[in-house]
Amino acid sequence: MNAIPATAWTVRPDGIVDFLNQRYLQYTGLSLDQALAEPTATVHPDDLPGVIERWSAALASGETFEGDMRVRRADGVYHWFHARTAPRRDRRGQIVRWYGASYEIEDPKRRAADRRAVTALSVREREVITMIADGDSVARIALRLRISRKTVETFRLRAMKKLRLKSMPALVKFALKHGLVALE
Repeated sequence: MNAIPATAWTVRPDGIVDFLNQRYLQYTGLSLDQALAEPTATVHPDDLPGVIERWSAALASGETFEGDMRVRRADGVYHWFHARTAPRRDRRGQIVRWYGASYEIEDPKRRAADRRAVTALSVREREVITMIADGDSVARIALRLRISRKTVETFRLRAMKKLRLKSMPALVKFALKHGLVALE
């Protein structure tokens, strides 16, 4: 299981994690002993109650567990993962082991969040962002849109807040990345 391109683990029928592959250990920066002692230590605190609830239900029912959660990388940054743990049964139908794997889904999650944020922008906020990304000054934007400079700044700040951007370069980069530029 160390050769597969995903984090992987096995769980005993009683729910105790008994194996974690090398990719998991490298990603989280934990030793095998640390990870086995507290297998949920790297799950984001906001996601942990739901993960535990769903895993407990799967363990009790014998059904496959599947879900998304944020997992802490060795550098302390959380990334989204999709995890799946399925039971293996013997001939009598008894669970003999659970096998699990997860893979990172950070980029698709981020793209979806960005799309939702762009959709939440007003028409005027989009116009202002597009003009800023095109290199127009606040004065030129105000003139073209027939609004005050202060109003331009208000639209810019509201858009940056909605998009969770902290700087003008980040705003321009976001606009370019998401096609909010009127390339002529």
